[in-house]
Amino acid sequence: MKRILFLAFVITLMMSISVTVFAENSVTSDSGTTIDISATFKAGSTAEDVISVDIAWGAMEFEFSEGVDGVWDPSTHQYMGAAESSWSASGNEITVTNHSNVAIKATFTYTGEVETVYGTFTNDGVLALATAVGTARDAAPSDSVALTLGGSLTADTAGKVGTVTITIAKQ
Repeated sequence: MKRILFLAFVITLMMSISVTVFAENSVTSDSGTTIDISATFKAGSTAEDVISVDIAWGAMEFEFSEGVDGVWDPSTHQYMGAAESSWSASGNEITVTNHSNVAIKATFTYTGEVETVYGTFTNDGVLALATAVGTARDAAPSDSVALTLGGSLTADTAGKVGTVTITIAKQ
């Protein structure tokens, strides 16, 4: 009798701990079931454009040599030792090195302060430099322009003859 009561107790206990499971999608055929999957999008951050350049220039010293007629030689009808006016430069290069995470364009303009003197640049005064992304610091994109002066200068107008403006912009 104790065994029958014990067995009835165990059966009752087992029935009281059973779990009922309900499925939202029930399978009603051999083809299976589908489950909808949803996902959300989280936007990443975009790095800001950073423009960082090194600009190096030489002494920017120019010398104007006035032309000389030389000495007249009546037997050849020419001036001996004649020389035309000319300009010479020392340190007339400007170098731009791009350390930016974007490609840049450097534009050079010369503004004269003496009417008779003008300035021109190699490369039409424009440098296009690629981004520095993926380069070592000492291998950053770099290029140079050279300033050449032309025209004429007198002793009265010698001194500061002009300025160079460098404009850096994202390409």
